[in-house]
Amino acid sequence: MALKWIINNGCHQQAAFFMKCDDDTFVNVPNLLHYLLGGTIPLYNDTLDFYDQHSIKLLHTSAGRLNATIKYLVGHKFCSVRPVENVSSKWYMPSYMYPGDKYPTYLSGAGYLMSMDVVPELYMAALNTSLIYLEDVYITGMCAQRAHLRRVHHPLFSYKSSKKLCTFKGTIISHGIKEDNMYMAYNAVANISNRCSPPGKYFKFIRLQKNNDCD
Repeated sequence: MALKWIINNGCHQQAAFFMKCDDDTFVNVPNLLHYLLGGTIPLYNDTLDFYDQHSIKLLHTSAGRLNATIKYLVGHKFCSVRPVENVSSKWYMPSYMYPGDKYPTYLSGAGYLMSMDVVPELYMAALNTSLIYLEDVYITGMCAQRAHLRRVHHPLFSYKSSKKLCTFKGTIISHGIKEDNMYMAYNAVANISNRCSPPGKYFKFIRLQKNNDCD
């Protein structure tokens, strides 16, 4: 319905990008705008855990900067995720709704960004794709696959929650943030006198994630 609303109201002709996020997601707007304008986000000790060997190499290179304006869909990418079979789980997926043994590559619903030309493509794909109730799997996985759209991984679209102030300053989004912590996160970003420590000397050997190199 969000995709339909954007199209019906002509928003896709007036804006360059569309971002979806959950209501418990904090968005660092300055970092988001910096990213959209082709910049990079500073690396702090408290955000190091979000990176892998590949993304850390791209951090200060032109390859790590946004230079796409079309066919762009980015967020935290998940690969080869199996449907949950536990009926008591929030993410339980009955086999009659999704019979496959693995979901297609998809982006975390905590928050993902797309260029506006992607919106009508996803909407048209949704009209011909059987619905499942997991929005991120459905939109950025099943519909994006049908529309032949590549999903791009970015470590700072974080689906994890944190209470560390420098995490809020060093990511684009942070997920699972309660109402009171939203104010804390905003104040942390707004307070320019709050200094954040860089990572230690040997960080590459102890804290980087496994490479997110799925297709």
